[in-house]
Amino acid sequence: MALKKSRKAGLAAPPSPVDDDSDQDMEDITDDEPDEWQEGRQHVGTSSFPGQYDQDEDDGDDEEEDGIAQFQEDEGEVFESEDEETNLGKQLASIPFGTLVKAQRKLNKQQAQARSRRKSSKNNDDDDDDSGSEQDSKEDAEQGGRFKATVLTDRKGKVQAKVNANHRSSKHAPMELSSKKPVTRNRQVIEVQANKARDPRFDSLSGNIKSDLFSRSYGFLADQQTAELEALRKTVAMARKKGVSKEEKKSMEDALQRMESREISRKNKARDQEALRAWKKQELEKRQKGKQAFHLKSAERKALLLKAKYDVLAQDKKQLRKTIEKKRKKTAQKDKKLLPQRR
Repeated sequence: MALKKSRKAGLAAPPSPVDDDSDQDMEDITDDEPDEWQEGRQHVGTSSFPGQYDQDEDDGDDEEEDGIAQFQEDEGEVFESEDEETNLGKQLASIPFGTLVKAQRKLNKQQAQARSRRKSSKNNDDDDDDSGSEQDSKEDAEQGGRFKATVLTDRKGKVQAKVNANHRSSKHAPMELSSKKPVTRNRQVIEVQANKARDPRFDSLSGNIKSDLFSRSYGFLADQQTAELEALRKTVAMARKKGVSKEEKKSMEDALQRMESREISRKNKARDQEALRAWKKQELEKRQKGKQAFHLKSAERKALLLKAKYDVLAQDKKQLRKTIEKKRKKTAQKDKKLLPQRR
């Protein structure tokens, strides 16, 4: 405070800290020696921080002369740090981009390795805990005799120990359940066999199905389907002449094609059944004459059905020619696939 007051009062000399008895001696010393305070005041008066004293006066803090030097040193450090930042920015700007990318990749690789090491160490700790729990479960199984420890392995390879509390010591022993689990009140004491639905068509109590008897009993359905097919053919022919819409005509043609395919399948099935029936009849006659039983193999059965097919087609020359042409095209297509590709 004494220094601040002297500065405000025209830079006067500060009061002497000595006693009154030595005032005369101090005056003699000050007359002979130069005034160091005067030099300091002149140096402070020419300082480039004139607002510092006003701030010190407003704050009212007691500061000494070395505070001014400290403030000047801090300002120099600020300028020096700014120069270092500028030089660092220039150095970074001169580094190639490829070098920065390599450094970034290396840093990422190191971070990934560190994460993997931490993860592996954590897994090892978990494995140690799991092994300890497995050992405890084995000890419980040996002591109690009613618990069984099963070791399970999950996807990550961790070994887990699981204890089946409901496992019986032997197959004749009763099942032990936990007393903590409440028993439902709506339990069934006497088990009653549930009623099962029974389909008489596939039940042995209804007897074996006889295809011949079935076809004779429901033969009228085939006649009705044939009549419906003829009526649909006439309807489609009339629709083509009158010029019905394309959607309606297409739906009618699709229905006609489905019915024709169903009719062809029914006729082919009836033809095959008739051929097999005729063969069985001949075989029965041969057995009655004393010959041994003969059973058809798959190849012989296929040849028999093919012969019956061409026997029926021989009655219609046009249909036979159409079938032979279709078979020839199919065979030619197969042979064409076997030929080597053109280079």
